[in-house]
Amino acid sequence: MGLDRLATGAVRASGGWGTQESDWTRFADVWTAAFEKHVARLSVRAKEVA
Repeated sequence: MGLDRLATGAVRASGGWGTQESDWTRFADVWTAAFEKHVARLSVRAKEVA
């Protein structure tokens, strides 16, 4: 996509002809949960290093 400097902070998701709103809702729910776990782990590691 020509945006190499942003590649480490981006998520690209594509849908197909059969993709429905419920598929996107599920994707958003799962991605949000995974991101929240990631943030929680970062804060724990930051405390361990400090």
